[in-house]
Amino acid sequence: MSIRTALLGLLLALGTVTTGLVGVLGVWGISHRVRQEAQERVNVDLATFAALHDERRQQLADRIGTIASGLDLDAGALQARIQEARARHKLSVLNVCAVDGTPLAGTYSDDAGPVPMNADPVLRAALAGKMGSGTVLLDRDRLVLEGGVALAERVRVIATGNGSRPPVTDALFWWAAAPVTDAAGRVRALVYGGRALNLNFALVDELRERVFGA
Repeated sequence: MSIRTALLGLLLALGTVTTGLVGVLGVWGISHRVRQEAQERVNVDLATFAALHDERRQQLADRIGTIASGLDLDAGALQARIQEARARHKLSVLNVCAVDGTPLAGTYSDDAGPVPMNADPVLRAALAGKMGSGTVLLDRDRLVLEGGVALAERVRVIATGNGSRPPVTDALFWWAAAPVTDAAGRVRALVYGGRALNLNFALVDELRERVFGA
C-alpha cells in the first residue's frame, strides 16, 4: 500500500468519525434542549397550579373571616345563620366552637365531644386571635365529629382496579379559622371550616382549564 493510499484512508476514517461525532452531539444537544424546555414548561405549569390553589384557599379563608367578623353570638338563631352561610359559600364544614372546644353551632354530629384544638394548628392560630388557614388532612374520627357520618362517607375514596386496597377514609381540606372577639378584643369563640378536596373533580377541571385551556 502506498503512502498516498494510506493517507487517503486515514483522512476518510477521520472524516467519518468526525461526522459521526458531530451527528451524535447534535442529536444529544437537540434531545437535551427538548427535555429542558419540557421540564421548564412543567415547572411553569406547576407554579401556576400552586398559585391558583393558594388563591382559591385564601378566598375561602377570607369568606370565613367575613362570617366571623359579622357574627353576634348573642343574637339568637346561631345555628340557622351558620347553616345559611355554609350553603351560601358552598362549604363542606362550617362550625362554631367555644374557646374550650365546646361545639356551639354548625355541622357537628349529634354526639360530638370537644373539638381537639391542640391537634389543629389552624384552630390554634385563631385561638391566639389571628386568622388561620391551610391545607389539612382530617382522619375519619375528626370528619365524623365535624360533620357526622354523612360527611365521612361523602369524602371516602373507593379504590378501583383489580387490587384489594382498602378505601381512603382520610380527607384533604382547605381549612380556615377566625376568632370571634368581644369589645375588649378577647376571643370568645372560633368560626372555622372548609371545603373537601377529596373527589372534588370540579376543582381539578377548573385548575386544568385555567392552565391548559379547554
